[in-house]
Amino acid sequence: MALFTHDMTTVQAMDGSNVPDGWYHIRVEKGEVRESKETPGEEVWWLWLKVQQEDFLGRIIMDTCSLQPTGLGKLKNYYEKCGYKPGPEGHDPEQLNGMEFYVKVEESTYKGEKRTTIKPWNIRSVEEGIPAGA
Repeated sequence: MALFTHDMTTVQAMDGSNVPDGWYHIRVEKGEVRESKETPGEEVWWLWLKVQQEDFLGRIIMDTCSLQPTGLGKLKNYYEKCGYKPGPEGHDPEQLNGMEFYVKVEESTYKGEKRTTIKPWNIRSVEEGIPAGA
């Protein structure tokens, strides 16, 4: 006897990408610092982005931003799109928590593994919205 009654023949397996390519209205649920798997000793800011629109309402999209001095551009794009303007005193990525954006998700393959990717130029403020024709 089965422990659960779900019909698993109707369930789509997860392949590293939990939403199709496209633009999504998202809210930053949380972020945290993690050590880079690719370059040990370097830190990365991980973002949990919750989709705010149907058909994928509530799904989480993960994104990462480098915390290395030469790789802060993507994080700065998030900052600028929500109006956070840190100066020479430093910056706090937790200021992004609760902020909403539009992001364009694209599937990519890295070392044979499917994953979602958000390019720095595909982060837009809620006021900007989705680009015309997208």
